Amino acid sequence: MEANRPDVQWHCVGFGQLDAFVSLQQLAALGHGTFQHSCLSLEGLRGAFSSISSTVTETRLPATCLEASSLHQLRQVTFEPFDGLKRKTSDVLHCRRIRYVFAGSHVQTEVEPDHVIVQCRQCPWMQGGMHLVFWLTDAAGTRMVAKASRFTGGSERSSAKGLAHYAESLAVAAHFASGFQAVCSRPLRFVQCHFYEALDASAPEIFQHFVGEEFIPGVIVKFNSNGGHANLAQQGSDTAQAFSHFTY
Repeated sequence: MEANRPDVQWHCVGFGQLDAFVSLQQLAALGHGTFQHSCLSLEGLRGAFSSISSTVTETRLPATCLEASSLHQLRQVTFEPFDGLKRKTSDVLHCRRIRYVFAGSHVQTEVEPDHVIVQCRQCPWMQGGMHLVFWLTDAAGTRMVAKASRFTGGSERSSAKGLAHYAESLAVAAHFASGFQAVCSRPLRFVQCHFYEALDASAPEIFQHFVGEEFIPGVIVKFNSNGGHANLAQQGSDTAQAFSHFTY
């Protein structure tokens, strides 16, 4: 598959059990496309293909793609299979770990007093619009993911500041999720995200700064998009749409 060709997109649809499509989701992510899960119903099919159509429309012009911009140069990487954690080759990193907390008015920074030791796989197994995703384990052997910028160069998207903003955004989202649950008693949780700064200058450049968070097994479901699409057929969609309105 031409993973480094932004002019080619792979969009995938899975039918049936949601937890059976990890590899299909990986194929879509590496192919610059989207994965949609469809229930075995006419409404489910309509929702899945409407979402893909919306995504294709939003990205049909090269000017709308980050990959097409000369300001954002993609890193050249080799992806590994989803089961890469079973392999042995990892970088051992000594890091400073920072946690962000939002209490309603501003984001607070909490720096852990002692450095942490983590192991990070050398090749990513997934990518999103902004980040490459690597397997990460901490000293206790907890299975996590590390996210580093897909881009190189001097832009904010490739900088430590851009990664810190991502972690701060999750802290803000977690704050609003608590308020949302207090109002409507719907289960909703955002993973705890930490910002990591390598203490060893000899660490690989991509791991000088990264974010780490809990690994959640299963398939990622997209409930709505910036283009106005809402995946109403998917289980849990009503909660997701309500939270979007709650935080608007």
